Amino acid sequence: MKILDTHFLALACLLSKGHLLIEDVPGTGKTLLAKNLAQKLGIKTTRLQCTNDLLPSDILGYNFYDQEKKKMIFKKGPIFSQVLLADELNRAPSKTQSALLEAMEESQVSIEGETYQLEKPFFVIATQNPREHVGVFDLPESQIDRFYLSLKMNELSRKDYKTILTQDNQASPLELIKNIPKGSSNIIKIQSLIEKIHMHTDVLEYQLTLVEKAEEALEVNLAIRYRKQLYRLSQSIAYLSGRDFVTPDDIQTVFTPSLRHRCKHLSDSETIHLLEKIIKTTKAP
Repeated sequence: MKILDTHFLALACLLSKGHLLIEDVPGTGKTLLAKNLAQKLGIKTTRLQCTNDLLPSDILGYNFYDQEKKKMIFKKGPIFSQVLLADELNRAPSKTQSALLEAMEESQVSIEGETYQLEKPFFVIATQNPREHVGVFDLPESQIDRFYLSLKMNELSRKDYKTILTQDNQASPLELIKNIPKGSSNIIKIQSLIEKIHMHTDVLEYQLTLVEKAEEALEVNLAIRYRKQLYRLSQSIAYLSGRDFVTPDDIQTVFTPSLRHRCKHLSDSETIHLLEKIIKTTKAP
């Protein structure tokens, strides 16, 4: 996957109100991607380093008694951001991972009976180490299901590496992408606009056929939530491509990265091979 493709899909994920999972080793540019995205969009970003002793309160925040004011005060955690980079999420215990569920689904957190709304847009970029690494916990299915896309950062060609090494002040790949909204209010408007992008009945039937074939080939059950995610991602790709309608190419662009993390019983290469085969053998309208 080229650098531009990674940034393009990350932006599409944010505009579809989704969240992004990146599986990769350290040093592949994950933090830089989050910072570039937040800077280009004009929104706040926070980085959270996950460890095996991380507590839910370390993410959400906690109440403490203020001696001067003589009352309980809530200290906000790093989740009160707009782009949250949760680095090495699968190093955190399951209970701590679950602290993100409500935030990712409803853009709010509940602490000791109080509900706090998160500032919109709210976008989680979580990274996880490969399963063979020591000291990692598998993400629960409920968590995986909330990530719209899964990407890898290190799938670069020799030409890509040469470009990076020879250009000291390399511009962000986001500079090459058009139709990027700036500021929270504009992003929210575009997110609402994207939901109205038209998908023809024939194209929708094509999407449903791809999903049904994926369920059979991968031996997984993909609920309505996934179908809605794929629908929204396809609309976002159409918007970033300058169109007000979805094409089969838009669906194909996000089909594999939207499924590669949902098949724990298969290797990544096996999953990609099966999904690419489905795309090649399914007739597009």
